[in-house]
Amino acid sequence: IPLTYTDVTVMPDTVMVGYDTLTITVEPVVDFTVVLWKDGDLFVCDSTGFGTLERPVRTESAGYIHYLIRSSGYVARAGSLFVHPSDPYVAYAGHEVIDTLGNADGVINPGEEVQLFVTVHNTGGSQASGVTAQLRCSDTLNTMLIDTASFANIAAGQQSRSLTPFRFLVSDHLPDEHNFDFEIALTYSTVSSNDSFQISACAPQLAHFGQEFGRVSDTVFVIPYVVNHGHSTADSVHAVVSAYSDTVVVLDSVVVFPIITPQEIVCPQNDSFILLCSPSDVVRYNYRVYHRGTEVISEAIVLATPPAVDSVWALGTPTAVVLEWASVPSVAGYRVYRSLSSGGPFVFVKNHLASICRYEDTDVWYGQEYYYCVVPVDGSMNQGVASDTVAGRVNPRLAAGWPQMVYDYLFSSPNFGDLDPLYPGLEIVVCGKEGNVYAWHCDGTPVVGDGRIYTVAPVEIWCSPALGDVNADGALEIVFGSRAAADNLYVIDGQGSCLPGWPHSASGEKIGSPVLADLDGDGDLEIIIWSISADLYVLDHDASGFISEGGLLKNLPGIAYGTPAVGDITGDGNLEIVCCGGSLGDSLYVWDRYGNDCPPFPMYVQSGGLTYSVVLGDVCGDERPEICFYADNTERMYLVSADGSILWFADVVEVADIEGCPVIADVTGDDRPEIICGFKSGITVFDSLGTVLDGFPDRRHDAKLPIVCDVDQGGDVEIVVGSKDWYVYAYKQNGQQASAFPIRLDNRVESSPAAFDIDADGKLELMMSSYDYFFYVYDLETEDAVWPRFRYDPYNTGLYDSWQPSSPYIHTVEKTGDDVRFTWNRVTTNEYGAPEILRGYVIYRSTAPDFVPTHADSIGFTLPCDTTYQDVGALHAGVNYYYCIKAIDWARHTSERSNVAYALRKQFVENPITTDAQ
Repeated sequence: IPLTYTDVTVMPDTVMVGYDTLTITVEPVVDFTVVLWKDGDLFVCDSTGFGTLERPVRTESAGYIHYLIRSSGYVARAGSLFVHPSDPYVAYAGHEVIDTLGNADGVINPGEEVQLFVTVHNTGGSQASGVTAQLRCSDTLNTMLIDTASFANIAAGQQSRSLTPFRFLVSDHLPDEHNFDFEIALTYSTVSSNDSFQISACAPQLAHFGQEFGRVSDTVFVIPYVVNHGHSTADSVHAVVSAYSDTVVVLDSVVVFPIITPQEIVCPQNDSFILLCSPSDVVRYNYRVYHRGTEVISEAIVLATPPAVDSVWALGTPTAVVLEWASVPSVAGYRVYRSLSSGGPFVFVKNHLASICRYEDTDVWYGQEYYYCVVPVDGSMNQGVASDTVAGRVNPRLAAGWPQMVYDYLFSSPNFGDLDPLYPGLEIVVCGKEGNVYAWHCDGTPVVGDGRIYTVAPVEIWCSPALGDVNADGALEIVFGSRAAADNLYVIDGQGSCLPGWPHSASGEKIGSPVLADLDGDGDLEIIIWSISADLYVLDHDASGFISEGGLLKNLPGIAYGTPAVGDITGDGNLEIVCCGGSLGDSLYVWDRYGNDCPPFPMYVQSGGLTYSVVLGDVCGDERPEICFYADNTERMYLVSADGSILWFADVVEVADIEGCPVIADVTGDDRPEIICGFKSGITVFDSLGTVLDGFPDRRHDAKLPIVCDVDQGGDVEIVVGSKDWYVYAYKQNGQQASAFPIRLDNRVESSPAAFDIDADGKLELMMSSYDYFFYVYDLETEDAVWPRFRYDPYNTGLYDSWQPSSPYIHTVEKTGDDVRFTWNRVTTNEYGAPEILRGYVIYRSTAPDFVPTHADSIGFTLPCDTTYQDVGALHAGVNYYYCIKAIDWARHTSERSNVAYALRKQFVENPITTDAQ
């Protein structure tokens, strides 16, 4: 328990402005420390071991001295004393430098004779009379010429400037930023006081910056450059060269520099050194620079051209652009040049010359693209050839309302969809590893409660949720699995309530993610999931078995850490299920919607190691999806055709982790998708023939599950991928980082990002999970996403689909009063007849029968399940209207327009069910 002092005495209780003495006594007698302070005036710390302390103090104005007394084991005692201004007290208040005999800039510079006016302040309580002062400076660079001055009488609280100036002479050898310490002794009204102040001086600081040189036969022309690192202008600067041996003959040995302002780099105007030297000999000479006749630089110069920097990387951070580059042997350092245009001009950023291969540019603005090159410099200040130009910018900004805090690690990848049609934009759904399911609106506000829409804690959730209208009620549901032995598959609605029949118990923990598909074409969705025990289940929307009574499609051997895929493999317009064979299996499987094998599947691939996910996409351009997957015991990535042939495989070191799979997307823009592989020791990209793209692989860090979207407005797309090194990277097709990347989070990334326009502002948002207990959303200034999320679509099918939906057909037009009502067929396939995930329909209207629909013609939107639209009050306008419709899929691929339907104004009579065939 802390002790308390029995008594504390501080005397006097009122302190006089100027010099006074305090006596502090504590009882019982113990060691103590006292801290005394007065704002802007005084700070003293002292101690004693005898229970009593006498301490002189000096104050310059009225106010209060505060004190704090402390002893070990005792409660501290605090208090304050009033400072009273009774007698006059004069103190230093300011000064003015007059250097009209120099450059008249009001700053002390080398060689100047300075007049110094000093202003003093009477902070006491009565007039100070007969004020005089003596100025002292012990600095050897300062010679005092006049050290005394007088002041007028100074009333209490007033100031006075010295009637005459002090004078002193500054040395020619004054260095830049040198500080002169002055002491001023003041005498007034029979008393005296002392004060001090400091004045900083400025001087030029010249350094050899480099030289340009050229050779014509045996004649060498050299243009030297000098930089002024100081804070004062340099004039009267010239340079001289001399030869070290008779192999170099100096023809013109002197150049004159113009005036050099602070931080300026200059060369002689229309002047150069001229030397004679055999082309086979090294050009070596002595180089000296003089400022006002004093030598300030003397160096031995050997003319040469250092090799160029081979590779430069520009990395974004929230407030800076960081450059890193490959080192060049035997150089003194590097210079960085920057431009706002890729074509220049480039300006030296004035970085310190050092051998480190890194520069952080903090003088940057958000949204501005900067272009950089790096130039090596050797010991003679010869500059090498500039590196290739790289672009960089600061990281994208967090979107309003983000990040959002979560309560567990986020191993799951995010999904997004319109869970709440009454709220603008789309909602984001992600699962936490400790058993929480989170859902937020696009602006970060929670859909329910604190953002946790459902929880199965303490059971873990490792899978990534699927979103879809499972029961065909017009609203999206969330589907996810857990690592429980029972009740391990869930379907919940947009408010967090389980649908009837759910949760469902399917044998084996659920690590892989659920897949949704309308296998039988009845409008509701089936749920497909692969257990850790390699049991593959297919369930109907009400949790009943779809193919078998319990839902089991196949008990595969071994264990499984992945997700099956769904797509039209056979080309019959129906969906098939594609899955690897398990850790102890040797085959790749394809089943039709009835659970039958699709010959030639299952097909032999290799012995074991078929543990992970599969993805589908038309890699070869034959309008049929190829099958792509990892095999972990051989560290391979396989590409298999729809007819069961292994097209090629590639060796990939340490292929994958949980949910590991390649990604299929057109990265190069040649309409032939590439295959992107993130793995434990790097990332690489293969073209359709299995050739690695130039610039890959990158093995500097691991890579998780990638997405592909445009992040930098460069006219192409980038590969965005997280890593356990806490960064999210964005690779261009040449392996370089996109400008504004990577983004650093506060812990490892284990999942796929997502990119989509979730707030309907016409621009992408970048969404990402992390292990740092936050979920992030960033604003991008781009629009294109070609593989926008984990497993491509909201159903987790893993099917890369770059095709547009098939066109709708308006088959009925009806007029009811002033309203026009028309109906069209439901679009369920894309332009090649494969099943399609539709977002809805856009309705267009015009007064021209042959109109080409644009955004301005749009009058409405319907959901996929609604194929009827009523244009209310249209005929009242007394004009003829023409209508067409476009289907739009989840990825916002838009179909060709439908046929054109018409509705004539009321005074005409026409067949109400006729449509034209345009």
